[in-house]
Amino acid sequence: MVNPNEFSTLIRAIQELLRRNWRVEITNVYREANFAADNLATLACSFPLGLHVLNSTPKEVLQFMSQDTYGVVYLRLVIS
Repeated sequence: MVNPNEFSTLIRAIQELLRRNWRVEITNVYREANFAADNLATLACSFPLGLHVLNSTPKEVLQFMSQDTYGVVYLRLVIS
């Protein structure tokens, strides 16, 4: 489980960027609409905190990139 305090520095940096004099829009894209980004974010959670430069696309992400490119649709189940 991720400790929320690990991200406090990152959250403060994002808040500082949002306060700057420019137009910023943040939107939510459900994982079903962008599996490649969701898979990359999941993979990133397994890395230690810090900067990581990827010189090539991780194999875990490649299959999702092609699915996103071709518009493969997945239904999202929402239980209320």
